[in-house]
Amino acid sequence: MNPFRQRLAQARSFGGLVGAVVAILTGVALFLSALGKPLINASFDWPFRYRTPVVPEEVVLIYMDDYSHAELDQDPSRPWSRLLHAELVERLTQQGARAIVFDVVFSSPASNFLADPQMAEEWDARLTEAMRRHGKVVVAAEYGRLEMEGAVAWRILPIYERVEKAVAAVGHSYTTVSSDYTIRLFPEAVDYGGEPFPSLCEAAAQVLGYVDPPHGTRYINYFGPPLTLRSESYFTVYRGDTPPDLFKDKVVFIGARQSTGMTGEGKDEFRNPWPRYLEAAAGEHDAEVQIRSFSPGTEIQATAFCNLMRKNWMVAIPDSLQLGLLILLGAGVGFGLAMLRPTWAVPVAVVLVVGEAAAAIALHWKAAVWFAWLIPPVQIGAATLWSVLFNSVRLYFEKMLAEAEARTEKAEKQRLEAEQKLLEQERALLRETLVKQLSPGRVEQILKNPELLKPGTRRQIISIMFSDIEAYSKLSENLSPDELAEQLNAYYELTLGCVHETEGTVVKLIGDAIFAIWNAPFSQEDHARRACVSALLLRGRLAAHDQQRAGPVMRTRVGLNLGEASVGNIGSSQRFDYTAVGDCVNIASRLEGMNKMVGTGVLATEAIRRAVGDQIVFRPVGLFRFKGVTQFQFVYEVVGLPEQAEASRAWREAFAEAWELFATRQWDAAEKAFRHVLALKPEDGPCHYYLERIQELRAQPLPPDWRGQIILHEK
Repeated sequence: MNPFRQRLAQARSFGGLVGAVVAILTGVALFLSALGKPLINASFDWPFRYRTPVVPEEVVLIYMDDYSHAELDQDPSRPWSRLLHAELVERLTQQGARAIVFDVVFSSPASNFLADPQMAEEWDARLTEAMRRHGKVVVAAEYGRLEMEGAVAWRILPIYERVEKAVAAVGHSYTTVSSDYTIRLFPEAVDYGGEPFPSLCEAAAQVLGYVDPPHGTRYINYFGPPLTLRSESYFTVYRGDTPPDLFKDKVVFIGARQSTGMTGEGKDEFRNPWPRYLEAAAGEHDAEVQIRSFSPGTEIQATAFCNLMRKNWMVAIPDSLQLGLLILLGAGVGFGLAMLRPTWAVPVAVVLVVGEAAAAIALHWKAAVWFAWLIPPVQIGAATLWSVLFNSVRLYFEKMLAEAEARTEKAEKQRLEAEQKLLEQERALLRETLVKQLSPGRVEQILKNPELLKPGTRRQIISIMFSDIEAYSKLSENLSPDELAEQLNAYYELTLGCVHETEGTVVKLIGDAIFAIWNAPFSQEDHARRACVSALLLRGRLAAHDQQRAGPVMRTRVGLNLGEASVGNIGSSQRFDYTAVGDCVNIASRLEGMNKMVGTGVLATEAIRRAVGDQIVFRPVGLFRFKGVTQFQFVYEVVGLPEQAEASRAWREAFAEAWELFATRQWDAAEKAFRHVLALKPEDGPCHYYLERIQELRAQPLPPDWRGQIILHEK
């Protein structure tokens, strides 16, 4: 490798490491510092905006709103009349409210803000009696921050003792408010004298039998924009203008909702994560929409209560796991994007951001799980920016290097072209030598495999075909040399095409004979079937050719065998002669000649039949031993393709039965059976052959183990 290019490659790896460090530091810094707090808060808020709001059916809110203040003549700067509260509790009890939750602090007796002591006593008595009679009233207590003698302490401020005894439970109304005035953390129990003091929503849930399971940090799962929960004005309920079954079996939360002013302790509204886009779109003059970007504290408590009863509060992925994932993501993205060109880095970054955002929103919606998912896009953006800057510089130097290499490559190309021209001249000379012995297609195959040009052979299982023209000597005597050459040219045009169609290799043309092989020089899994198909094509096309022309009939005989042979260039480096030698080749040649003796066209060995199976239709001809061979072997006639099996089934089965009779020396029955085959298939050569053998064998003594074997004394 060019040293300068090697340094560029090393610089690329270094750039990837720098990109990883940049992305990791960006993510960790944002996650751990105040700079990332807006992104973390937005990661919680944004998925809410694209959810479909849900209205919980189990709660109804009653608001002490501006309208109720005016209609019921309640001073916004003072606590409400406890007589009104008592009458409201009585009405809700009559209408079957399941529980009543006051998001109102009853910190002192009515006499503290009512001038008439007797009236104050009546108000307190009626309210506490109404609460006691219902049995499931929950009221709020204030969890306050006190400074005493320079020390800061948080404690539960006591409520009016008489109210505390009348209600079913007390819960603190404290909620943790973020810097953007949004409540995200769930109102949880606080420590009070070594015992947990429940929040208002927890106290209400516990009154209804809820048992809080072990949990980590929880977050409020908002159901919709502000005022999503079903609510009514205090005055409307007090006046009786609501449906009689509205509060039946419902948990009723009562609390303040004011645009200005106070209800005893003051205005109590907080931002809701859902509608900030409404606020931004509305503009400063649309006060109604801006007001709706805040949820009353009572609605938040009711939302948290519903989360508890439904067990669908939000949870966050632990900070340690988030930090680890940010480090892994930064390392992977920072290094990976630095390896990409800017044209790829930017689209990949966009896909990563979209995919991560989709996964985060899916977790938020489906599993109520959230994490700081807006930090990774910043990480990816930082990694992308570094990738663009780094790769722009790197590509500039690569361009300079490429130009230098192009000049060198041009000189090298000219040298290679000169060498290629010389090589082509040598190949042309070799091609001229080979085409005298091989077909053009085989020449090109061999030229693409220089190893085949080297002298030498290798052992290879092959299928072999020998073919010969029947009565060729008589044909040559009756034709002039020109006519004979014309007939042979037409013959080879047909026969060689049959071999080439099955991708066989024509090894030699010996006068009127063709020697072809399959599975060499290139492997063919079904080489035996190819050899059989080639023989059938040859037989069929010659028959069709003879019908279409005038002149002598040119029948051919074919022998097929399968076995191991030595295959290769049997010659020298100056003379190429690709061929195959071995006993299996001799057997194929003997089979070709045997056709003349038994009156068949295509004969094959047992090895061919086993290799082909039922892909070709065969007829067993008999058990023979060729001259010079010690072993007997079955010889088969190749009849046709599987679709032709039914047409020949009758005479093939009849012949098989006849041969069995012959092999068991039942001469009379065998003779009769062979003649029956001739009635089905006149001029059947093997039948005539065996009828002659029966006459000879009747008078000969046969060994006891004779089973139809015939020894051939001619090649």
